[in-house]
Amino acid sequence: MTPLDKQLIGLPPEILTEILIELYREGMVDTGLTKLSPLERLNLLRGRRKAWAQLRWKTASVVPLNGLCHAYELVGGIFAHGDSHGDGFVTTTLQSSVRPGHQSLRENLQLFPRDFAIDPGQDLVIYIEADGTPMLFEDAQVFRLHVRSMSTQEAHPKARTPVLPVVVPPNSTYGTFVRGITLQVADDIVAVMLYTGHEQLVIFNWRDGTLITDSAKGDHALGRETEFAFISPRAYILTSPRGHGCIEIYSFKSQEGFDPIPVATLILPELHADARFQTISPHTGPFETPSSNAPFATSPTSRVYVITLSVLYDRARLAIEPQSEIFYLFVKASTFLSYLEVYGPGISPWETIVVPWALWGPSHTRLLPSLPSYSSWLRYVYFSMDTIKLVTHLFE
Repeated sequence: MTPLDKQLIGLPPEILTEILIELYREGMVDTGLTKLSPLERLNLLRGRRKAWAQLRWKTASVVPLNGLCHAYELVGGIFAHGDSHGDGFVTTTLQSSVRPGHQSLRENLQLFPRDFAIDPGQDLVIYIEADGTPMLFEDAQVFRLHVRSMSTQEAHPKARTPVLPVVVPPNSTYGTFVRGITLQVADDIVAVMLYTGHEQLVIFNWRDGTLITDSAKGDHALGRETEFAFISPRAYILTSPRGHGCIEIYSFKSQEGFDPIPVATLILPELHADARFQTISPHTGPFETPSSNAPFATSPTSRVYVITLSVLYDRARLAIEPQSEIFYLFVKASTFLSYLEVYGPGISPWETIVVPWALWGPSHTRLLPSLPSYSSWLRYVYFSMDTIKLVTHLFE
């Protein structure tokens, strides 16, 4: 029995019902980590909803950032970035209603990270560092994941192998040149997406050091312009502009050399004959472990994905219309997760489900054109589907 369960025992049914209704309306779950009474929780939820409805801020403050910011993360109210010298790490705890703001700097990390991911609730930071060799055409290049504690910058106490190697084989055209890297953490799993001549996805269990899958090995090669996002700690999506454009849903188990299971392929809306998808980029808020002072957390099914669709037109239309356009597809996590409910994590269906746009898109998504003055959205998305109503007004 959790501390929250003990508090709820003996509550009047009407209070319990109101709490559950408010949590559902807000797309939240109670963490059970604070000592707030049920009535205090209920008042917090109501106050939060009213503040969002009126866009009323409790306080506003400016956080100065010194130097360049080549890599950054915003998770659980903590903004982290590298310093201007490349070997330091700055964390800024943003002020909230339950904690004051403060900033700390750790210098001389003894590495120069190219990117990093954090989960403050686990006191976790994972850096990725290249081995420093020049671009190669015959030999592989090795990147290293350094699994550390955010607070001490020492090896994380739960990491059996605190340094994990990521091997990038040479491409016949691009060698070992890596034009981009994304790093994502979901509970005990870390995924690295490397954008090379052929995109490469590598997934580890960072706690026990297990290499779960590496798309560069065997028959798992990914096409160019493939992009990645977790939908749970045991499932993810891949987006691809090939063909008519699609979103592929995979599940996996935390086992050495596990082949991810292609559960479903969601087809995107069909374009005109003179248009094609150029890129399809999914973004959502980072997965996070609730901290001890967080009374609520986003429900796993209420997470929202903003998928940026870049559409390219052929030359016949360039004289009268834009060369390209941007659209935003909003999808709730529950839509993706519903295809996993029948099979469970890592369980293979008889065959991959292929779902036409007409059977999933119109009823489970919102597709909006971009604002004329913007070409991209910020990558952090924290709102639930109810709040998308506010976004819709911006486009009307």
